[in-house]
Amino acid sequence: MKVRLHITFFLIFLCGFLKASQPLPKETTSIIRQLYVFDNGLVRAIGAIEENADIESLAGKRLFPENVCGDIIWFCESDPLPMQIPEDEQLFIRKVTVYLSELAEEENYNELNETLQKIKRFQTKNGGDALPTEFAAKTDIQYNSKGNEFALFIILVSAFSISMFCLLKKQESKTANTILTIFVILYIALNMACRWIIEKHIPLTSNYEIILFLSLCTLIINVIANKNSKTSQIINAIIAIIILAANICCDKSISALNSLLDSPLLAYHVSITIISYAIFMIMAINGIIGLVTKDTRTSDKLLHFNSIMLYPGIICLAIGIIIGSIWAKTAWGSYWSWDPKETWALITLLVYGIGIFANKSSIFLKNKNFHIFCIAAFAVVLFAYFGVNYLLTGFHSYI
Repeated sequence: MKVRLHITFFLIFLCGFLKASQPLPKETTSIIRQLYVFDNGLVRAIGAIEENADIESLAGKRLFPENVCGDIIWFCESDPLPMQIPEDEQLFIRKVTVYLSELAEEENYNELNETLQKIKRFQTKNGGDALPTEFAAKTDIQYNSKGNEFALFIILVSAFSISMFCLLKKQESKTANTILTIFVILYIALNMACRWIIEKHIPLTSNYEIILFLSLCTLIINVIANKNSKTSQIINAIIAIIILAANICCDKSISALNSLLDSPLLAYHVSITIISYAIFMIMAINGIIGLVTKDTRTSDKLLHFNSIMLYPGIICLAIGIIIGSIWAKTAWGSYWSWDPKETWALITLLVYGIGIFANKSSIFLKNKNFHIFCIAAFAVVLFAYFGVNYLLTGFHSYI
């Protein structure tokens, strides 16, 4: 008797669970994913934020735009609403999410879809220019899909594996290596273009975006300037590891532009400085290879390459610092304030400046010494960016 009772209760629980967990129709899910929500200062499609969007995911979201004193402000059902909002709209904001839950429980999907469409029309009517374009919304959803992350993982692992295979087997294929590098370059460029479309500003405002751009510049310089296929393969493998690590460790979230960074000089200052860092990174990798290799001819080629690349690297860094000082004048009222970021950028410039004069001396004419200099100088670059960002505080602490 007890066994039958337990089985009966189990079947009742199981039936209730199956009914409660019944997925929404695809049409309903599609409408939910296309609704807009205000998140991190940006208006985005819910499908880009919630991978499995459902009725419950709408609760507490800022779905309802209203024109308040000329500004578009987004509200959720629990926010205090200004008096100037019409009563019918206030009632709609307060009650609609609860009504949606009731319709979902009743499985009244026709009325549910119609109510979701009313929210969509409400957003279109009151959102105005604050709403993203249909292309931007679709780009946002696709960019944040798991398929995109999986594609990136496959591409980077393939790049690393092929590069390491050629190195271990000592099979130097310049054509295959160049094609692979260009393919990775195009994917990173597409990745950054998507973020630009979504964020509505150049994607150079977070550590993740900086690492992407650094990797992009490094690969482009590597294709154009580095003719040694062996070192080129090593650089490809290192870049693949760096991007994979960035995808795991860095915050990839998309948000509105910090007001302190809202300047047309952002693109010039950051991009030119990162180009110099990319050059210095290649020089450091070449320095490590030059120290490890036993081939004197290869070491000589790497030294010659680094001694040439030193000049454009310093020029780009100097231009970046000058543009940054002009930006500082408009943002903080002075060209130079000895902020930790500014100070270490200047130290980096001076360190590499020493290399211009020192590589003509008898000490730096030795391959080993100049290779060590390239590695040590890049350690200063790493501290100037990561060390200052995480260990020191200043005007640039928000980066």
